[in-house]
Amino acid sequence: MTDLAYRTWQASGKQALPDYFVDARSLAPRAHLGMQAALQPFVDNAISKTINIPEDYSFEDFRSLYEDAYREGLKGCTTFRPTPVRGEILLAGGNAAGEEGALSPHCCSIEREAD
Repeated sequence: MTDLAYRTWQASGKQALPDYFVDARSLAPRAHLGMQAALQPFVDNAISKTINIPEDYSFEDFRSLYEDAYREGLKGCTTFRPTPVRGEILLAGGNAAGEEGALSPHCCSIEREAD
């Protein structure tokens, strides 16, 4: 999935992306938390933002992240940490199903039911 700013940049024909184009995988967990904290005051109901946690994130840092979310008054805090069994939610690759390197919907298939 790409947003309008990224598609516009691609259409411009320029090769290298500027530093301000970052994806969710490259953000530090605290940056994810900061994004939710910045947006939440403008949301009346529920807000959801998954914080991507690196596989090697320590337990102390993980606990601290939830404590910071509580101190910020966040309505909720969702995290995802890849494991060898689960894998990753976001995979680098193509833009649409069927393209080489496309994102594969591996989380909800019948083959993964036992996971």
